[in-house]
Amino acid sequence: ALGPILGPVIGGVILNWLSWRWLFLVNVPVIAVGLVLAWRLLPSDRPDSSAGRARLDVLGLVMLASALAGILLGLSNLSEDGGIGHAGVLIPLLAGFGLLGAFCAWALAPGGRQPIVDIRLLRLRSLGSATTVLFTAGAAMYAALFLLPLYYQQLRGETVLHAGLLLIPQGAGALAARFVVGRLVARLGARLVTIGSFLLAAVATVPFALAGPHASLWPLGAVLVIRGFGIGTVLIPPMSVAYTDVPAAGIPHATMNTRIAQQVGASFGTAIVAVALQSLLTHGAASAFQGAFWWAIGITVAALIPALALPAKPR
Repeated sequence: ALGPILGPVIGGVILNWLSWRWLFLVNVPVIAVGLVLAWRLLPSDRPDSSAGRARLDVLGLVMLASALAGILLGLSNLSEDGGIGHAGVLIPLLAGFGLLGAFCAWALAPGGRQPIVDIRLLRLRSLGSATTVLFTAGAAMYAALFLLPLYYQQLRGETVLHAGLLLIPQGAGALAARFVVGRLVARLGARLVTIGSFLLAAVATVPFALAGPHASLWPLGAVLVIRGFGIGTVLIPPMSVAYTDVPAAGIPHATMNTRIAQQVGASFGTAIVAVALQSLLTHGAASAFQGAFWWAIGITVAALIPALALPAKPR
């Protein structure tokens, strides 16, 4: 949850002193540390021998990976290639959704095979509702996260480092949320906390939809703390109830379902506000950013609908 909030800050620091290539190279030492920690700290578990020798679902892996790559590529091209009808958007999207449908048919077909991701688990209310909420949460989170650095750099003329530093209050709000969200979910339930988090994030984004190039930085910094708190709490409640009805053997598959939904939702939300920003630039940069932020607010408010399906109280 903290990664997307702190990412723009770290990215601004990297881009200020290093080349853009380090945005990718920075992953190498991080992954190296993760590998060492995994080797040293994770328990040495073994597969369940009673279930027989499991085979890797190569066909399912190829279809699912290709489907997600096509969908994400099409969404990322949406703002650059002239809209949904352009070949650079339409071909990857159609291919991606076609392969996704083929994978679902493969995973649901009878035959006793073990698919790479067990989508049958989505029939469980806890996982199905949580996965839908995580999709909308990814869209709501990344839509505004895409706009905020651009607002500071392109509309206000801030450097990439200053833009990253100006987003620190959002990271501080998200960090503060980590200390209280567990108690809030235990006391109020996942549904109420998720709805409150979305509302808080939406309300705290409104000042940016009203701000121009010369708006005071202090009020914007203050609402970023509030927005960070809302975004920092929105992921925990659905994750806390996602596995309530899932058997132990299905937890790895359930985890993949939730992560895929959040990642695709993030690309979906980013694509929507990117297209809105691009199409509104004919009315001027200030008006374009205001309109794009209203779209981000609308995505966040729309996320309230699937949140109503979450369990009201923890079991």
